[in-house]
Amino acid sequence: MPASQIGLRGQRFVRPVVDSRPSLFHKYLTAATRILANIVGTKGQLTMTKEPNARERWNRREILGVAGTGAAALAGGTALAAGTVTRHPAAAGAASTSLPGCLVDEGVQAPRTIESEPAAGAWIDLDRAALGANLAAVKEAAGGRPVMAVVKANAYGHGLVPTARTLVDAGADALMVVTVDEALAVRDAGMDVPLLNFGPFDAEAAEELVRRGVEQAIYTEEGIDGMAQAAQRVGEATAPIHVMMDTGLGRVGVPHTRAQEILVAADRNPHVRIAGTLTTFSEDPDFDREQFLRFETACEEATRAGIDLGVRHVASSAGVLDFPDAGLDMVRPGIMLYGQYPNERSRRDRPIELQPVLSLKAKVAYVKTLQPGQSVGYLRAYTAQSAEIVATLPIGHSEGFPPAAVPGGGHVWIHGRACPLVGEVTSNHVEARVPEDLEVRIGDTATLITAAAGDGGSDDAGNSPPNADVLGDWTGVSVYGLLMRLNPLLPRRLV
Repeated sequence: MPASQIGLRGQRFVRPVVDSRPSLFHKYLTAATRILANIVGTKGQLTMTKEPNARERWNRREILGVAGTGAAALAGGTALAAGTVTRHPAAAGAASTSLPGCLVDEGVQAPRTIESEPAAGAWIDLDRAALGANLAAVKEAAGGRPVMAVVKANAYGHGLVPTARTLVDAGADALMVVTVDEALAVRDAGMDVPLLNFGPFDAEAAEELVRRGVEQAIYTEEGIDGMAQAAQRVGEATAPIHVMMDTGLGRVGVPHTRAQEILVAADRNPHVRIAGTLTTFSEDPDFDREQFLRFETACEEATRAGIDLGVRHVASSAGVLDFPDAGLDMVRPGIMLYGQYPNERSRRDRPIELQPVLSLKAKVAYVKTLQPGQSVGYLRAYTAQSAEIVATLPIGHSEGFPPAAVPGGGHVWIHGRACPLVGEVTSNHVEARVPEDLEVRIGDTATLITAAAGDGGSDDAGNSPPNADVLGDWTGVSVYGLLMRLNPLLPRRLV
């Protein structure tokens, strides 16, 4: 089968499972393989490669919120493990199509969905009512059209399974993810809602997708053939696919000028069914209209040829707000569902009211008084000029809190007061200076991101609890980047 979008072209080395601890040599080999993958490039959408019989696979589904074993290869063929090394259940005796992966310590546990506020550590609160309200607001803005809720990237950092389940319970008509592991995690959690995997796949993953009723985005004839063959192998009549057109974003998708080739090939293949047709806008308002015209032209040509295009969907969050005429049969919002606006324009104009969903909190781990000349942090990152109280919070960049928050003038919120960040954000800690008239103790709650949309009150100095927009202003990081980088192992609590 031709080489493809996922994986290297040709033969590659994958080390056998001998020891779960990677040697220094294997670490270098993994890094070199990834670099080589970037240099060589990829082609098509499905790949089969030669490798030794013994191989290693890792499972990300536990990290995404579902305990269990088995995983399919991800984009680039690399899967990240939670817990012990496992093999995909469909992979016994089959040739692998994944690149060497990265091991994590065997002690890593699946994330927890907690019911009450923890006594120590950091966690994320998710506002269940806000999720439902945002979904309702999007549906209204989209004229009542069905909504495919985008829960990719661990539901934009919110936590895939609890967020997806809440959205489905609130009336989401379908879900979209971008990795096979995310798709399987949704199914493992018992959600049988229509589900689209927008990302790449490999041969053994294709079988699992078909078996679990996951629809797959494709844009090459190899992709069509791969899904068709998977359907035959698992005994299903057809594999549902969505044909992805590139109308100008330039990432993935069959060029709109060649869309008929793929649409005809899919329509004529008895083992696949076109469940949908889509494109992705660049979110440049003027160019989006040109993209929409290109998409409509390709769809009209296919319809004249008697091809059933399934559900047509092109409008993401920005499309829902800026281009209501592009709603078509279904919209697929992402960041809006989480109470955030997709760009600075909508953030300023607020065409619809959204309610932020996520709050990031941590319990104070230690409180100390620094005397003049005493310091905090590596290389004495912060030195007290006078006696002052400093609280240590058990959260750092490994949990996804951005280091730039300190030099950006950021603060955290404790007992209704702003406590300026000092020193530096390290792997698992950050310090905050406590106002001298504020009593703070070990175990008190500090808020690093609030779900309050600007109405969370203020202190005597005019400071407010930091929401995601404010943290983005301090750090120069987009709201997308801030939320998606939150560690999936942080406990989540639905409130």
